[in-house]
Amino acid sequence: MNSEGMPYWLRALLEGFTDWYTRHYRLPLCAQHGAGIKVARPRHLVLSGPGIAIGNHCRFDPAPDAQIHLSCWPYQAYSEPRIELGDYCTFSPGVRLIAAEHIKAGHSCMFAGNVYVTDADWHERNHRVFPPGPTAPVILGDNVWLAEGVIVLKGVSVGNNTIVGAGSVVTRSMPANAIVAGNPAQIIGALDPAESGTTRQALYEELNYVGFESSFWRQRLQGNTLWSWLRGWAWPAWRKRR
Repeated sequence: MNSEGMPYWLRALLEGFTDWYTRHYRLPLCAQHGAGIKVARPRHLVLSGPGIAIGNHCRFDPAPDAQIHLSCWPYQAYSEPRIELGDYCTFSPGVRLIAAEHIKAGHSCMFAGNVYVTDADWHERNHRVFPPGPTAPVILGDNVWLAEGVIVLKGVSVGNNTIVGAGSVVTRSMPANAIVAGNPAQIIGALDPAESGTTRQALYEELNYVGFESSFWRQRLQGNTLWSWLRGWAWPAWRKRR
């Protein structure tokens, strides 16, 4: 029994409604999208402009006070900005991807809270009236992990498997299998390509994450009832006494 008191059947019902809302009111805003996309609190996933493509089994976890923004801004009549996300990527609260040209993330990339990726300066140095200023594509390889508060600026490529430490500002391209940190980001370590690991793709394809998650919640919420949930919602102090 968990502190919320919610029964499993109610959680499954709410999750079904969330999936329906995502399919009808969020995914149609994309130029392309794959299957199995999960969005918690989909009202707080902001999709702006054309050219957004989301791969299979991506997961978004926005919050009311930390929305996730995927925005393509066609400032010139001839421009066609794009955001392309590979399969199995995950996005934490507060992530912002803002494209004036092209932002691409490979498969199984992980975006921690408040990550910001942009492919433009948004104003020129001396002529600051009209956006977007200089632009250059941003390319993230497969299995890239951007930790909390990372900023990735225009023209940057990040190689496969690379980890970028919290609060880093990436101003130049980084190789594969690197550990980088700092402002500006510098290489501080390396990953051994021969060492085995688990990607988010493996989580779904080899470990059956969907089945695991369902089993986890069924077990954790076992014994909860509608009455226990309503009582905890109406009287929060009761949760502490359980």
